[in-house]
Amino acid sequence: MTRTFYTFLLLLLFTCLQTHAQYADSGTGVLKSSVWWFNWRGFTISNGASKTFTTTDGLNVTITFSNVSGPTPIPSQMNTWPGAVLHFLYDFTDPNINPAIYNPPTTQNVAFTMSITATRNGAPAPFTLCAADAEASLKPVENTTLITSGSGWNILEFFRNSHQTGNPVTGCGTQTVVITDTHEPTAVSNALPIGQNPLMATNAPASGILQVEVHMDRMVLGGMAVAFGIFAPIDRGDLPPSYGSPQHRWVYATANQCSYNPPFPTISQSTALKLGNLPGDADPTGNSDDNVIGADEDALTSFPDYTGSGNYSLDVPVTNTTGANAYISGWFDYNRNGSFDAGEGVFATVPPLATNAHLVWTGLPNKLTHGTVRDFGFRFRISSDQTAVSSASGVATDGEVEDYMAHLVVPCDVVTFPTASVDMCEGASLQLQATPGLLSYNWTPATGLSAVNLASPIATPTANVTYTVMATSDDGCQGSTTIAVNVNPLPVITKSADASICTGANVQLSATSSIANTTFSWLPATGLNDPAIANPVATPQTTTTYTVTATAAGGCFTRENVQVQVRSKRVATVNPAANELCEGTSLTLEAAGGDVYQWLAPDNTPLGVNPQLQVTPQLTTTYTVNITDNDCGGTTTLQVPVAVYPLPVITKSADASICAGGNVQLSATSPTANTTFSWLPVAGLDNPAATNPVATPQSTTTYTVTATAGGGCFTQENVQIQVRPKRVAAVKPPFNEICKGASLTLEASGGDAYQWLGPDNTSLGVNPQLPVSPQQTITYTVNITDNDCGGTTTLQVPITVSELNASVTKSNDITCSTGPAVLIATGGTQYQWEPAPGLTDLAASRQTVAPLENTTYRLTVINGACSKKDSVTVTVDLATAISTYPLPNAFTPNNDGRNDCFGLKYWGPVTTLDFNIYNRWGELVFSTHNPMDCWDGHFKGQLQPVGSYVYWITAKTLCGDVTRKGVISLLQ
Repeated sequence: MTRTFYTFLLLLLFTCLQTHAQYADSGTGVLKSSVWWFNWRGFTISNGASKTFTTTDGLNVTITFSNVSGPTPIPSQMNTWPGAVLHFLYDFTDPNINPAIYNPPTTQNVAFTMSITATRNGAPAPFTLCAADAEASLKPVENTTLITSGSGWNILEFFRNSHQTGNPVTGCGTQTVVITDTHEPTAVSNALPIGQNPLMATNAPASGILQVEVHMDRMVLGGMAVAFGIFAPIDRGDLPPSYGSPQHRWVYATANQCSYNPPFPTISQSTALKLGNLPGDADPTGNSDDNVIGADEDALTSFPDYTGSGNYSLDVPVTNTTGANAYISGWFDYNRNGSFDAGEGVFATVPPLATNAHLVWTGLPNKLTHGTVRDFGFRFRISSDQTAVSSASGVATDGEVEDYMAHLVVPCDVVTFPTASVDMCEGASLQLQATPGLLSYNWTPATGLSAVNLASPIATPTANVTYTVMATSDDGCQGSTTIAVNVNPLPVITKSADASICTGANVQLSATSSIANTTFSWLPATGLNDPAIANPVATPQTTTTYTVTATAAGGCFTRENVQVQVRSKRVATVNPAANELCEGTSLTLEAAGGDVYQWLAPDNTPLGVNPQLQVTPQLTTTYTVNITDNDCGGTTTLQVPVAVYPLPVITKSADASICAGGNVQLSATSPTANTTFSWLPVAGLDNPAATNPVATPQSTTTYTVTATAGGGCFTQENVQIQVRPKRVAAVKPPFNEICKGASLTLEASGGDAYQWLGPDNTSLGVNPQLPVSPQQTITYTVNITDNDCGGTTTLQVPITVSELNASVTKSNDITCSTGPAVLIATGGTQYQWEPAPGLTDLAASRQTVAPLENTTYRLTVINGACSKKDSVTVTVDLATAISTYPLPNAFTPNNDGRNDCFGLKYWGPVTTLDFNIYNRWGELVFSTHNPMDCWDGHFKGQLQPVGSYVYWITAKTLCGDVTRKGVISLLQ
């Protein structure tokens, strides 16, 4: 039977998850270009874990795991074992792609349930889930069981390269299949992929929701695995990405779906709707040559040239044997901008049995522009989905897409220039600009051109010239045009020489040229009487370089410079001009502003003729310097006073030693008048600016005293204060909690003598350590004496003695008639349960559990320092106490505490529930999915009238599916 291909979601019997998928690039599988594999790398399978994938045709698939049991599978490469057949068919060269959820060799069974939902554009979408053994299973000791909630399992593809003839699939055509015998046990080598591999398929309903239960059971040591993917045979366009991404899904038919001997199952593509003679093939990627796989782009073999008429038409061979109208769109990138714009598409209806579609583009420009690409892109799409083909990209449910890049001969513009002539100056360069983007250029004459085959060469002619360019477009159109280049001569400047003047003087500048009508301008204008004449008078305040510009015909100009140096009268200075020195130090005086210097002592004794003079006076002194400027100045005499101050002498207090918390007075004196004192660091000092501060340091400190006299002259001395710390009395541990009957050693520290006392002051010992084993809560006392800087410290040491009476009980065991069991632990203040099914809060004393098999629950009970381990076992027996799933026939919602609410009792554990109640008019008055809910007779806040109400209940319980329909009477 032929049907539209929705999407195959492939489950291969590996076990692995990750956030994306791709097509296999290795192997010989016939569906290699169609299967979109999930990459589970980095994902961990566990209850509640889920992943969402989006296929290239927009199908969003979410897979959620539950009921996971056995060893946790791990992500793996497709080649989990060299003898597995699947990796021989579908594999990846990239080791980071892990399609396999792999359970390494073990004897334990693995099981899990997958809840799979699929949507497209936010709406539920049907799909087909496929499964195949990806390891190598031996019959009968390794079996993979698949249970689907969808349609019965069928074989999509069957591969065999062995001598096997047996059926590896039990239950084909039903909702439960068992796969085994996929590896030939008599193969020459276990490391060779020799065997048989059926690819199973099951259909999800239109709701897009499917549940698949997977069991990997083994009776020998061995590995098993599962993998997932999307089977998506899609015909794609192959123009560059800027043109958009069109996709057409296959329509296909299947045959021999449960055959395990020739003829094997097959998938055949429908040819009812196509372009040309061949239907679209399955392309693993777009934007590459579509004919790498197959050769389906055969509708057109040539394209007519464009005449410039404004219209362009094509006849496209088509096939439509669907029995209904189909639709075709054609896209022509006539502006060659690398994309299909809104006005570049045309559309037509393809009636049943039509063999040709006539497409006409109208309103085209007479001359097509040269865009970013050389050739013209064409795209043709045919489908029964008119909305899908109305766009150049997107997904269509059937049909085909074909892309072409065609070279057309089209009318073109003759090459042009922005202007017919242009002026330039002698010695300059000019870039000529012909129409860009043409195929070839040829300039004549070549004189003065940087190249003759470019659209925009650089021209440097020495005389007037007319250039001609002949250009040819890539469409074969050729034209020529000319441009005249006029070369104007540059003026030659004769200028005045550079000059030097003193501050306040002036000089006349001049400039001449042999070219008539030359104009002159000078910059900067500062200090000039007229900057626009040939011979201005310059009176600059500082040395200035004047630039004269001579401009002739055509704006051609040259420039020259004239520098006028301004010699200013220098200012005679001495640095520093006035000074203060401390006794015994030196100073360098430096004079400036002259050509000749003479230094004199107070008695006019010559001291030197250099600008610098180093002095070391013992008393306050005034020096004299004569500074002579031989250019624009004279001789200046300056006086330089130097004041000399003595250094103070310090008498300080001696170093000292104190206990922690003590203090000592420091002192410092000097015979020098007006001496001030400062102490550092200031920490611990009552007044760091006093001569005799009191020091209370927290630790040993060296204080530095600075004595400062006139002129800021100072000396420094140090005083060290040693601080002896008081030891800290302590007991470890300071507070204790022990279990009755245990012992403990207390240890005191921080003293020289110790005395331990009981609660009645009985002496217990004089050592730092005291072993104790109290039978009840008690407080000990210890006196700790420090003979140096301390005294006696008394510490109390409380010890709490704890006892423990722990137990754990259960309310019931699990049967079909009894619900969850309540576990209650007592006797402690803290509880630590070991993880087990049904436990949610491992620290709670009360737990409600509903295990599916006999389960022992273990915990540790803690009370203070005491702890005890205990356990309780909840048995599960679903073969006895089978519930009759009773329901009452009446209830009285009168709030008397008896029979006030109609609900489920004695039904045992209920996993899913639909519980609905209707009134006599068919109105739904109560609905719930919670088995703990019941109807109290109210609807929309109002108590309903006495009468009969119909209930309908469907439920899944541990002991099977239950359906109840009946009448309940509401009484007063």
